[in-house]
Formats: sequence, C-alpha cells, structure tokens
Amino acid sequence: MKTTTLIITVLKSLVITSAILGSSALAEGETLYKQCASCHGVNAEKAALGKSKIIANMSESELMTAMNGYKDGSYGGDLKGLMKGQVIRFSSADISSLAKYISSLSKDSGKFVDISDDILDSSVSTDAATLYKRCSACHGVNGEKVALGKSKIIANMSLTDLNTSMNGYKDGTYGGEMQGLMKGQVAALSPSEIYALSEYITSLSKDIVSVPRLKAKEHLATHGVSMKGAQAFIMGNLNNLSFVFNVCKDFGVNNDMIAEILEEDFPGLTGNVVSSYFDSHELIGSQLDFLAPAGNDDTKD
Repeated sequence: MKTTTLIITVLKSLVITSAILGSSALAEGETLYKQCASCHGVNAEKAALGKSKIIANMSESELMTAMNGYKDGSYGGDLKGLMKGQVIRFSSADISSLAKYISSLSKDSGKFVDISDDILDSSVSTDAATLYKRCSACHGVNGEKVALGKSKIIANMSLTDLNTSMNGYKDGTYGGEMQGLMKGQVAALSPSEIYALSEYITSLSKDIVSVPRLKAKEHLATHGVSMKGAQAFIMGNLNNLSFVFNVCKDFGVNNDMIAEILEEDFPGLTGNVVSSYFDSHELIGSQLDFLAPAGNDDTKD
C-alpha cells in the first residue's frame, strides 16, 4: 500500500514538473520569437521575404529540425545563409523553446489576427475616418508624413502590414523606438476597429502622388559602388547587421534601396519589410525610411 502511494506521488510530481517546464519553455520561446516576427508575422502566418514556408503550419519536430539544420548548415535553400545568421547564437534549449512556442501558435487560433473579409462584426459600428482623425496630426491627412520624424510612411504600407503592426503595437510584439507611444494609441482599439482603420489608411494611399526617388543603382554610382558590390556587402555581413545598418545610414541608402539591391535574392522584398527586419534586431529601421533626393531618372519632371 505504501509503495503504491509512493508511486502515485512520484507520478503526480512528474506531471506537475512537466507542466511547469512546458510553461517556462513557452514563455522563453515567446520572448525569442519577437525577433522573428518582422519577417514571419506576429503569429507566424507570413512567408518570410516571400520565400519561406508558413512556419505556423510546421510541427514542433519540423521546426527543431529546420533550425538545427540552419545552424549547422545542413538545411535550407535560398534563405539558408540568412537564417544561419539568425539561429547561430541559439542554444539547443533556445531552439527547443522557440519550436514549442511557434507550434503552439498554429494550434491556438485565438493567437491569430484574422484579416479576412468577415472580421468586421456587423454589430460593431466602426467609423474608420473618425478613428483616423487622431492619427492624422502626426501621420498626415493622407498618411503621407513620417510621424515625429521617425515612423514609416503609413500610406505606403499594405493592409496586412498595417493590421499586423497595429495589433503588434497593442500586444507589445512590434515596434522600435515608437513602440511605447504607439501602444498607448491603439490599446483601446478592438480587432475590428484596427482592421477598419487599416483598410481606411490603405484607401488613402491610392490617392497619394508618389515623389520621385533616386534609384539604388544611380545612388550607389555616386559613391562608385555597383549593385552587385552592394549586394555582396549586405549578404556577406548579415551576421553583423548593425554594421550594415550604419554603413547604409552613412551613405544615404534607404530601406527601399536595400530592397532593390536584394531583389535578386529576395524577389518581392519591400522597404517596409527591410525596416521591420532592422527593428527586430534592436535597430531603428525607420531611420532608413528617409526620402533620398530625386535623381535624373525617368520619373522626374
């Protein structure tokens, strides 16, 4: 009888310990995932840089295999070099916690921010134009301004990017220097209001007359650098991203130009994604959102 009681006690202790460890691993994974969210999405719902798998659909074991493979060089295609730089500093325990957290997202639909057409509850009366009035003082009537001289130009952002960023500001998973300020702006907004506001801002961008920008190739030429040379420099220094960031800043290379330079490696890459990628590595991506001087390209009057 005593032996049976002891066995039951031990089993209960093991179950409780396992639950505690599992909860701890999820919390650690959630913290680690913040640097992944800019490319993979807050809920792991995006194809990173338009190329990766949707990692929310991968199992915990598949995620661990992929990350360990990126780390030791035995796994990956087009994103192999980039991903090696992301996971190289992770321990086996870090990778396990991260895989556990990402796999939990795919099973917990409550974590996803749905941006389908039916997200707007008909019972919620949302006047997006009214909601936007409080934003326009900093972002401009048409979303055309760099708010406080630091933000992205929101008129250039897609519906998905706007929806993801505002929900990210709200739950603390998105943003650089403006994170604290923006959290206060969106904290009281519901998911339906955020989606309606995103749609409204996107509609504004269609009426914006774009300002001619100096193309990456032309700008690099003024410094005696070729597109291939710039591409090699960036790809060869992904493990030292702050160095890349500071060189681009010093030489007036903005996020849109970086996207142009890396177009061959990452088709469809945008300046917004580049900026978010810098943000996820504790750099202020919006510092490279500046408008470069217009050059003598075909778009100039």
